This record gives sequence, structure tokens and C-alpha cells, in this order.
Amino acid sequence: IDSVRGMGLIIGAVLTAEGVEKGPEIVNRMFERGVLMNFAANTALRFLPPLVVSRQEIDECMAVLAEVLDDLG
Repeated sequence: IDSVRGMGLIIGAVLTAEGVEKGPEIVNRMFERGVLMNFAANTALRFLPPLVVSRQEIDECMAVLAEVLDDLG
């Protein structure tokens, strides 16, 4: 991840050049682990949680993302 941008709960994690190549795989692996996200403009992972998201759910999402990124190297 190169940078993070967004407003409110709409967050985009802009990927590095190497990460962009793995963007679709990241999204697929997150989906397999129960996290819905998309790959916006082929540059950023987009997170759009519901307004009723809890801090625990956000922490769980970030833990899953860390695992996926570690797995992909």
C-alpha cells in the first residue's frame, strides 16, 4: 500500500506498482475470507463499510487484509 485516501467511511488504499498487479487477487482472497471490497480504477482497494460497522468489525477486516498481503508477499 502506497497511500490511503478517502472521506468518512469511504476509504481507498492506493497500491504500489507491484501491488496493482495483485489487486484482483487481493480482492478475491478477501472475499474468500468474508470481506467485500473492490479494486477501484485498477489502483486502489476500496472499502465501503455500512454505517453501522463496529470498531471490532473494522479491526477484523484489517487483520484479514494483513494476512492476505503477507500471503501474497
